[in-house]
Amino acid sequence: MDLLAAQVRHAGGTAPTLPEGFERYAGIQFLLPAEAGVLESVTGLEEARAVAGVERVAVTALGSSVAPPTDAYGRAGHIIAVGETRAAVAEALDRAAALITFGVRSH
Repeated sequence: MDLLAAQVRHAGGTAPTLPEGFERYAGIQFLLPAEAGVLESVTGLEEARAVAGVERVAVTALGSSVAPPTDAYGRAGHIIAVGETRAAVAEALDRAAALITFGVRSH
């Protein structure tokens, strides 16, 4: 289902057509920096992308300021995964996240 298209149709006054069922489960896990500073390096991205079920891994640009989150937007990146079960998605997200390391230089 294209969520953006459904939102646009809804905003225009047209009820979105919802699917009868679903094909797979999906999930997102946010990548949170452990400390504040400048993001100097990220390792493990290719390994994380190779985890079965992982569809996307995105991180903040090198040189950006990062910090542990104080609101819903304080993230250094995210991982999106799909699978046949919720457990498979959770496992893929956890495995991929464990492979990623941020190198942060203090301000």
